[in-house]
Amino acid sequence: MRELITQSYNHPSIICWGLSNEITASSQVTEELMDNHRELNELCHSLDSTRPTAMAHAFMLEKDSPLIPVADIAGYNLYFGWYLGELEQNDRFFDEYHKLFPDRVRTRISASMQSIPCRATTARNISASTMSTSRR
Repeated sequence: MRELITQSYNHPSIICWGLSNEITASSQVTEELMDNHRELNELCHSLDSTRPTAMAHAFMLEKDSPLIPVADIAGYNLYFGWYLGELEQNDRFFDEYHKLFPDRVRTRISASMQSIPCRATTARNISASTMSTSRR
């Protein structure tokens, strides 16, 4: 991660640093996993205080998992209507999520490989100034 941030810090298209993608798809949330992600998050912020961190979670991760608020941005990869289930389950998933966490921001994003809608959530509100790509 240190090399990635050092190499790409001034790239104008970088808007956040990804900590992991669907890390719990093949393992449980353990204290070691939590510690590793906290350390990665702290490292990212120490090397670049201008950009938030992000994690993409698999849909089967519990909505109240302690892993979700570690990064600044928590997204879900939902496969309803693609690999399993019905497309409408995406909306039900986030309706339930929003009821549990009404203060977390929800944003609709579109995927480049398919037209299945998904939404990203943030653990904390991120201001426009935080999202800037200011240079050192």
